[in-house]
Amino acid sequence: MVLRAVCLSVAMLLAALPAEAQKRAEYLDGIYVGGSAGVHRTRDAGLGRNGQSTTAGFKAGAAGVAAVGYGFGNGLRTELELGHRTGKVDTLANGGAGAGGKLDATSLMSNLLYDFATGGPLIPYLGAGVGGARVKASNIGPEIGGARVSGDDTVLAYQGIAGVDFRVSDHFAVGASYRYFATGKADIATSAGDRASVPYRDHAVLLGLRYAFNPTLAVPDTTPAVVVVPAPVPAAVPAAAAPAPAPAAGPRAFTVFFDFDKSNITADADRILVQAAESAKSGEFTRIRATGHADTMGPPRYNMALSIRRANAVRDVLVREGIPATQIVVVGRGETQLLVPTQDQTLEPRNRRVEIVIE
Repeated sequence: MVLRAVCLSVAMLLAALPAEAQKRAEYLDGIYVGGSAGVHRTRDAGLGRNGQSTTAGFKAGAAGVAAVGYGFGNGLRTELELGHRTGKVDTLANGGAGAGGKLDATSLMSNLLYDFATGGPLIPYLGAGVGGARVKASNIGPEIGGARVSGDDTVLAYQGIAGVDFRVSDHFAVGASYRYFATGKADIATSAGDRASVPYRDHAVLLGLRYAFNPTLAVPDTTPAVVVVPAPVPAAVPAAAAPAPAPAAGPRAFTVFFDFDKSNITADADRILVQAAESAKSGEFTRIRATGHADTMGPPRYNMALSIRRANAVRDVLVREGIPATQIVVVGRGETQLLVPTQDQTLEPRNRRVEIVIE
């Protein structure tokens, strides 16, 4: 039954994956660490002993997990997670008066998760995990015959995970998650000298914080960069000559700038993007190209990802202003096309930009 539940959780996760996961700026790429804490409720447990059973009910308790993970840049990530849950006995059916005791679980899990990119800072995810847990009973009883259950056992554990993260910055994210956690039946000693069979089932709601060391992966766009060349001034023609036809309107260009290590749109940039959208809607255009750039502070791989995020932020504002998303091309150039040439690891505000070309 345990194996079937694990297989079902993994199947649900894989079914949610797109046919071909693509690399996007929202996806984690590289190592990250995180921690979550919250409340949980252990489901009523049927304690079996000598062919008889009694049911223990539990109060809500505290739960916490810490994880180190790795993102593959395509939405998939894997984690090694250490967790602990503690719960006090509230009721004990068929037992004596003064029911009490605790049932704790300390787990080490291997998780597989998938992030659903939304184009914004909210990123929902699904996951499943399998591992082991040390289930510890502390003086649970009095059970049938006055016996109490005390001891621990290490058993197989599995879990299903659903949550949503909010990306606060390029490195930090906060989030909330729901977890269903369960184990195989633990075999734990009693004060009567025999053994009791103790199952563990748990529901938890956790709030967490994550830090990504290398948060995103961006794949450089291989499309040649758009260069806007001003139309040459026509030479004077003799008066007798027929007037030359008016040249067709060329591309219209706008540029917005960003704060250091940021991809959020400032108030000044928002006003410029509103103008760009109005300019596009007032005339004919086939596409809008948003090309993101970064200065040379930080590693090139990170700056490439940052330039993609900046271009995506510009795209989101243009869509908000009524430009169809299908007509916007997003390109990331990282630190490869500096507006102001600088040495490596140099702060330069004019290089932190997105160039918008309406064609």
